[in-house]
Amino acid sequence: MILLSRHLGPAQFGTYSLLYSALAFFGLPLALALNYIVVREASKRPEERERIFRSNYSLRLLLGAVMGLLAILVLPRMSRLDLSTGLTAAAAMTLLCSLWQSSGRFSYEAPLEADLRIATSAGANFAGRVLLFTVISFGVIGGAGLTDLVLLQSFGEGLATLVLVVVLARTGYPVRPAFDYREMRRTMVEGLPLIAAEVLLLAQTRADLLIVGALRGEVEAGLYSAPLRLVDALLIYPTVLATVVLPGLSRLAGRDRTEFVRMTGRFFKLLAAGGLAAAAVGAAYAEEIIVLCFGAEYRESGAIGKVLIWSLPLAFYSAGWRLVLVAEGRQTRQMLPMTLVALMSLLINYFIVPASGALGAAWCRVIAFATLIPLTLIDRDIRAVGWEGLKAFGWPLLLAAGLSLVVSNSELEWWIGGASILGFLGAFGLLAGWGRDIARLPVMSLSFRKTYPNSNTDV
Repeated sequence: MILLSRHLGPAQFGTYSLLYSALAFFGLPLALALNYIVVREASKRPEERERIFRSNYSLRLLLGAVMGLLAILVLPRMSRLDLSTGLTAAAAMTLLCSLWQSSGRFSYEAPLEADLRIATSAGANFAGRVLLFTVISFGVIGGAGLTDLVLLQSFGEGLATLVLVVVLARTGYPVRPAFDYREMRRTMVEGLPLIAAEVLLLAQTRADLLIVGALRGEVEAGLYSAPLRLVDALLIYPTVLATVVLPGLSRLAGRDRTEFVRMTGRFFKLLAAGGLAAAAVGAAYAEEIIVLCFGAEYRESGAIGKVLIWSLPLAFYSAGWRLVLVAEGRQTRQMLPMTLVALMSLLINYFIVPASGALGAAWCRVIAFATLIPLTLIDRDIRAVGWEGLKAFGWPLLLAAGLSLVVSNSELEWWIGGASILGFLGAFGLLAGWGRDIARLPVMSLSFRKTYPNSNTDV
């Protein structure tokens, strides 16, 4: 993204960001929701894992083709976005083959995630990322335009998916799709509440960029996209933790409530530790980080980044809460809070963005995520999950905000200021006993590891 933003400039990068933000509504909810369900079911029904995995591949291909064609038909007709049919079709190729950019890897990562084969998954993904970066770099060096770069990105995503397929095949996992109607139907029925929740989350986290682009133009959308891309990139943290925690939580749910709640609390503490550290340092040095990554053209994005970064720990809380509900099989319980937050986000963006622009959109995002926290405590049956999250994020969030404010108003060098923030937060965590709890979580999760019977663990 950094390479593309520097090559395209704020205006074309704004168009690029609008394209993929709009395209996300056609594939990302399906990709994420189905993956959670597949990992959960494979953890609970290990004797049926091959059938679960292979039917998931078929379901992805079928849905990807349908959603890709739908995107090509719909997006160019949305006059506010001003997206051409050729540009949309170039991006929609990822939907046609795998539901979403990277979701082919999501689909083929499910077996590795269910077995906690983290090193294998990370290695295959890294190789895929290197391939994608190489393909995009050739395009940038050759002076490719926006449509050509989007085509190259689709091609690179396909190569990255192929790498993971080869790794799976060599480790003995099934890679051929199988049309199992009953299993596909079961996955879709179980996934529908999650799909709806992911659509609502996208309305909260992608609609703001679309509103900025439609009401304030591509240049301001590009300036908003720069810090937004950095914040979105850091969401890989709860995604990686989910792969470690979900199999164990799924097996504990309904069997040992005490241990389930204890593991949930440790999960939230680990999320809070990463989210608050990143937010405090990012808020103190937002302008310097953005100029370093994206160039001087994006200096105006610094003020936006100072606000937007505080949505990160709140988004971590949201991700943790939703994942725990999935592990319990209570994904329907997130519908009401997610609906209320999405509607509120759309409403305040619609009224604030025309006057306040991208900075107003950043504040709207923080407010929307913060509103979710009290809503997670309303439902008595799932209040314990929200309470565990609040205990982990409450006072530490105020401490991180205060530290960031003090450091940003000082004249300390960035490395001294950043180290001071991390040192204070680390000392707080140790005094509160977080170090012991966080260290136990990976050990506890890995104790649930089960390797696929035909896999070669040496690869």
